[in-house]
Amino acid sequence: MLDLWILTHRRVGDLEQMRSLASALAVRASEKTIIFNSARVAVSLPFLSPLMIDQGRSDALAPPWPDLVLVAEGALGNVALEIGRKSGGRTKVVCVGRPRGRMSEFDLIITTPQYRLPAAANVLEMKLPLHRLDRHRMEEAAAVLAQELLPLPRPWIALLVGGTSAPDVLDSAAAQDLARQALSYAKESGGYLLVVTSPRTGREAERALAAALKGKARCSFWSQRGAQNPYSGYLALADRFIVTSDSVSMITEAILTTKPVAVYRLPVKYSKWTGFISKHRNSAHALLRPLIEAGVIEARPDRTALLERLRAEGLIHDIGEANADNRLLVDDMSAAVQRIETMVKERAAIAPERATD
Repeated sequence: MLDLWILTHRRVGDLEQMRSLASALAVRASEKTIIFNSARVAVSLPFLSPLMIDQGRSDALAPPWPDLVLVAEGALGNVALEIGRKSGGRTKVVCVGRPRGRMSEFDLIITTPQYRLPAAANVLEMKLPLHRLDRHRMEEAAAVLAQELLPLPRPWIALLVGGTSAPDVLDSAAAQDLARQALSYAKESGGYLLVVTSPRTGREAERALAAALKGKARCSFWSQRGAQNPYSGYLALADRFIVTSDSVSMITEAILTTKPVAVYRLPVKYSKWTGFISKHRNSAHALLRPLIEAGVIEARPDRTALLERLRAEGLIHDIGEANADNRLLVDDMSAAVQRIETMVKERAAIAPERATD
């Protein structure tokens, strides 16, 4: 069985993707937590990150080297590449999301459209991030909720609310408009809203939602301490979904249920620089591409690019549009697993002995 290391630290946002991928592979997986002496320097100057590791507080990175290393964005990409070099090239380095290091040095980059990475032999672009639904948890949560929801008219429409994530903004005005459009959506279908918020939503937006919904929905707010989170149960039981545009993970999980998914586009607020980049995103990305490929800067996420791709493929629709009848089972995970397994087999044929120094 292959050995796999998952590199992580406090800022890694794609840990669940890496865990999902590791669980789909036939490997012995272990997580290695890395602490930097200065996270700011390590992130700003990623080529220095291997030298910035706090050896006393970090998990050891020492032989025998693993067969695979998984990493997601940021300074850890360069740490992973250093492991690959120390192993004599026997350890394969896989980046999930966006690399921060010379793109050509990664054995595989598994990405999605929001990162707009240039096509390359070592780049595998997925439709969706590599999330997996926890079916067991969904079934358990559904069993708890089913009797409570039974009296409510169907279809049950789960409104999954994220929060402010630049450039998307969820303030009181946006929350009120979201509630108004969600109620209209439910009224047209004759169904009922099941509302759940998240840690990023905030009390101000929750209060605005509650006031605008006027008791016409079943609400579960994150700020209500001790309240059971019905999110997993709603994934299992809801007939349709409305998801705010800031949360790629919630959009992904809703799509994976194969039920119709409407997206509410939150208003955006740009700084002068990010506004300029957004307005000229294609030309700007082309100009920045050499710096991205060289690992000098990260490919910044463009959620609009991802949403437009998903919308074009009929996996989502904007709220107010005709329903996209999502019955397509997206199986990007199998494609990623197959690509990695092929890569490892090719390595084994060339260099059957593992490095231990």
